[in-house]
Amino acid sequence: MGKGYVWMITDGLSTLLHSLKKQVTESMQGVLGIRPYVPNTKRLQEFKTRWKISEINLFGLWAYYAIWALARAVESVSESHSNASTQSINNGRKTGEAFLGLRESESGPLLLEKLKFTRFEGLSGKFRLIRGQSKVSEFEIVNVRRKMVERVIGYWTQKKGISGDSGENAKVGYLSSMDELTKGIIWPGNYYAKAPPKGWNIPVTGKKLRIGVPFSSGFNEFLHFKWDPRTLEPTNFSGFTYDVFIAALEKLPFQIPHMFVPFVNSSRQSNGTYDDFLYQIKLKKVDAVVADATITANRSTFVDFTLPYSESGVSMVVKVKDNKNNNIWIFLKPLKWDLWLSSGLALFFTGFVVWLLEHRTNREFRGRPDQQLSTILWFSLSTLVFAHRERVENNWSRFVLIIWVFVVLVLTQSYTASLATMLTVQRLQPSVVDDNELRMNDYFVGYQTNSYVRELLSGQLNFNESRLRQYSTPEEYHDALSKGSKNGGVEAIFDEIPYIKLFLAKYCSGYTMVGPTFKSDGFGFAFPTGSPLVYYFSRAILNVMEDHNKMQEMEGKYFANQTKCHNSAASSTSSSGNSPSLSVRNFGGLFIITGPASIFSCVIYFVRFQRSNNIRSSTNAIHS
Repeated sequence: MGKGYVWMITDGLSTLLHSLKKQVTESMQGVLGIRPYVPNTKRLQEFKTRWKISEINLFGLWAYYAIWALARAVESVSESHSNASTQSINNGRKTGEAFLGLRESESGPLLLEKLKFTRFEGLSGKFRLIRGQSKVSEFEIVNVRRKMVERVIGYWTQKKGISGDSGENAKVGYLSSMDELTKGIIWPGNYYAKAPPKGWNIPVTGKKLRIGVPFSSGFNEFLHFKWDPRTLEPTNFSGFTYDVFIAALEKLPFQIPHMFVPFVNSSRQSNGTYDDFLYQIKLKKVDAVVADATITANRSTFVDFTLPYSESGVSMVVKVKDNKNNNIWIFLKPLKWDLWLSSGLALFFTGFVVWLLEHRTNREFRGRPDQQLSTILWFSLSTLVFAHRERVENNWSRFVLIIWVFVVLVLTQSYTASLATMLTVQRLQPSVVDDNELRMNDYFVGYQTNSYVRELLSGQLNFNESRLRQYSTPEEYHDALSKGSKNGGVEAIFDEIPYIKLFLAKYCSGYTMVGPTFKSDGFGFAFPTGSPLVYYFSRAILNVMEDHNKMQEMEGKYFANQTKCHNSAASSTSSSGNSPSLSVRNFGGLFIITGPASIFSCVIYFVRFQRSNNIRSSTNAIHS
């Protein structure tokens, strides 16, 4: 009956509150009761006055009604069957022996039938039986008090739900009315509350639930606390894990008195691995663990986990090497040989077509044969940078040139983009691609202190334990990767993806996440095997995660910058190979356009030239 609890009683006890001793009702203060509602009619008041009773409980009223109903039924049967006889009650044998000398009326079945259909106006309303029981259409809700014994706080009907008024005055209320009704309630523990207590507390043998929390000097975004210098107790908790736990507590249908127990040694440092930490539950040193603890099959043998509140998985982070390519012919790589050849032929062919169309009428395209050849080559090459100074006069030359300039524009832009990609990708290649390369070169690799990743590296990935090094903070990660395996550091660090993202948020430019991802079930809270709290917390975690605004608020609070390098790292990883060179197939459509256009212009030119010659020959023949 203490603070935080809610107790409810049914009509079996709530109708007898006035007959209980004072000591009993005082100990029941704050209890809520529900019982059939008895309207305080004028007839009921006159009845209590006549019999000099201050209160009449429901059972007494029902007994009074039962006598009246039976009397009316007997009266009705007597009028219609005045000659009803009686016979001895048989004790079950066919011998006809009388049972204790009692007798039964032959009109008993008829009396029962009449009783079922008896109707009359009672002291507090109409009386009738439905399926042998008195019908109750309205209930009242009472709150047990010390001085006034009880106080009616509301009413309930099937049609209108909970309301502050009874009978015809009742209005549809349900939840909104219930919120209003609870404002005046005294709850167990003799206190008022704006919101009602959540209900019964999970029994923890009369003590607060001991919740173990880890101590970490590294990734404080998940869980962090400080030591109170006065009480030497943990205080000022923060972190994503802590916020999720508090949000889940608020979603529970009951309250849990709890206290946090740090997993530290006498020096206030971590007292072991996470496996050791979780095993404290089995040793009954703590009742639960709230931490960034990964759900694994091995750990599930001695604790039960809730549903995960964060996704996870193991990958590796490596240094990005600055691979300056010294290949002096790299400028040729953006285009394949067939595209180089096709472009050169198209270039010379276009220059030849323009010369062919222009040399008869344009003086800039005339001269000695060697001068005309150099003009063709110069004009063709100068179009690549749009620096040609020769002026074309023929409309068909202009038509060919317009199409060719468009082709040149597409080719040069594609060439520039492809070359830039090659130079950039080659400078952003990861130093190591996967774990096989690490094993083959016998590199040192790192992992987070006290993490289960050590077992993953030595067990599943077959790394030599002598090549494993542990680190605790992002700063230590950065220092170890910067040195490299040959200088006292490591070549790669394996860790869970949430931690890697936090590390990359601080040291994005020099590192990237590569290699396969080893799946895990994510982070969860741990409880003793078979604990009912696992179900309640799992359901609460689901409710929290489905509240997208709440989740975005918590994630933004601690992980706002962790994705700033994700896109660049992903593009670097996915493009770690050489960028494919462009082939003639990629630009076949352009050559299909410029080639026929040039040929068509030449054909038109020759047709017109031949026609002009024929006309000139005919004119000369006539004059001669």
